[in-house]
Amino acid sequence: MLDAGIIVPGWQRTGYNFTGALPPDDPRGLFACRFSVRRASVPHSHFFTIDHAECDKVKANPFWTYEGSRSIRKHR
Repeated sequence: MLDAGIIVPGWQRTGYNFTGALPPDDPRGLFACRFSVRRASVPHSHFFTIDHAECDKVKANPFWTYEGSRSIRKHR
């Protein structure tokens, strides 16, 4: 539903993925906000963003629950 644009029109995959956490001072790390959604009408899902403006925007959306931030390693 997300890939099809049903849940968030215009949403698209970035092609980025990540694994594991790095120490906050690691120069290879990125700061990612983590969100989840748990509603009867949609499957349980998580959303991550490294864009600070997008993080603030999603925090203001009551559909998503902010779960904190993580230091991550970027892979391409």
